[in-house]
Amino acid sequence: MELTTTLLAAVVLWAPAVKDWLDSMAHRNRLLARAEIIRARLASSTDLQDVQANREEEDE
Repeated sequence: MELTTTLLAAVVLWAPAVKDWLDSMAHRNRLLARAEIIRARLASSTDLQDVQANREEEDE
């Protein structure tokens, strides 16, 4: 019983830290994906007007 209580207490103490870490990793992955999309759009556009149109779409 004491071992179970100790393990449960450890899990309760570590849960917020693990959640914050996972949220941070998810946010980082979203930013990396967004940057990759922007790079792909810029690479595929051959015209400066296309680049400007893409920037305006992202701002909206």
